[in-house]
Amino acid sequence: MALNQILQSPFAGMLAYEVGADAYIFGFPLVLMDATRELYARTSAMNCLTHARELPDYRCADLVRPNVDTLYSSGFLDLSQEPRVLHVPEVNGRYCLIQLMDAWTNIFASLGTRTTGHKKKRFVIAGPISRSKVPEGIPAIVSPTNLVYISVRTYTSGIEDSSAVQSIQDRYLLSPLQTIDGASDSQVSSLAHDTADATMSPLERITRMSPEQFLNRLTTLMKYNPPPLADANILRGLLSVGIVPGRPIKFASMKPALARGLESGCVAGFQQISQEAASLHGKIVNGWQFSEELGRYGTRYLWRAAVAMSGLGATLPDDIIYARAACDGDGTRLVGSKRYLLQFENGNLPPVHAFWSLTLYDEKQALVANPLNRSAIGDRDRLTLNPDGSLTLCIQHNRPVSDSNWLPAPSDGFSLLLRLYSPGRAALDGSWKPPRIEVVSTQAKASA
Repeated sequence: MALNQILQSPFAGMLAYEVGADAYIFGFPLVLMDATRELYARTSAMNCLTHARELPDYRCADLVRPNVDTLYSSGFLDLSQEPRVLHVPEVNGRYCLIQLMDAWTNIFASLGTRTTGHKKKRFVIAGPISRSKVPEGIPAIVSPTNLVYISVRTYTSGIEDSSAVQSIQDRYLLSPLQTIDGASDSQVSSLAHDTADATMSPLERITRMSPEQFLNRLTTLMKYNPPPLADANILRGLLSVGIVPGRPIKFASMKPALARGLESGCVAGFQQISQEAASLHGKIVNGWQFSEELGRYGTRYLWRAAVAMSGLGATLPDDIIYARAACDGDGTRLVGSKRYLLQFENGNLPPVHAFWSLTLYDEKQALVANPLNRSAIGDRDRLTLNPDGSLTLCIQHNRPVSDSNWLPAPSDGFSLLLRLYSPGRAALDGSWKPPRIEVVSTQAKASA
């Protein structure tokens, strides 16, 4: 049936509802990425990196589950005009991870310790239709989209290590291909900006868009950030109601049933994403919830949208595995009034090629003030092993007699996040399993 016949049929409203929901779910990550880019561009230059210079602590209450293992550098690239050159310095054996994410939130390149090593390197990052000649000897990375988000993590051992990391951060540079040996520039992006309140989060910006505004943003963005060939089926569905890259959408010029169907379908699509994001989880092993299938989503559109709604920047499992626990091994919520032990048997420590850490967060997913100023514990700390070679971590509010293996908890509820950097094969294939969190006693006073 031709497009015009479909739009004139009695089923046009029903079809539009289904396609509207599909379009919203399909396009949500792209629109969210662009809204994030807009907010970023109000305070930072496009095509440059900005750096977090200090590790977060308990005073950073607005950050959700902050990372205290690495310092971040990040930025947005606009490759529509010309490629960019990424200059990566010698990191002196430190762990570093550089991830390149396309406009649809798929990670298309992972650089750094695991894949390209520690040495000084340069990479050319080009857009999908670039015809620029790449100098011989410099690896070229072709992005599927013109908009790219770049995220850099550099290992930091603590506050006293910050200045050394800052020196490395200053040598991560982005430059135009035409000035390949030059310093980074602050070229103004050709991408458009809206006039939304700069205090609104990217998600709030999207929730304030009408369905018509959302679909128009989607069609505009698809013109410059083409979907991959694997999306052919859903693109045919969008085409069936007139949703075409680069073509404006006007509800007022549509049949009322078609416009109503698209509008209500978009609302339903947002609700589906919200529900999926609220129950976002992977497999559960010994009470630990593992995040799975992050970074590359294929045609799993609802999963991709839910992960994006939960937070941009998800990493590939090959780079970092996350396991979260909010309950003990018996399924009871973790609270600081109890004493917990986490025991890794000899030979069963988290299998990693880089390092691992266990970070504690309060009920608001923020870091917790404590006497040791210790928010995380892991293999970089001076841990005390048991005589048999096993490792027992103590997690509680009151200070124990020996605090070398103590991870301080608040007096009320909390959760734990185990991070495995450059995980080993046993972690990736699931043969390694983290131990249960065992409750030992209720603390009436400081415990030994």
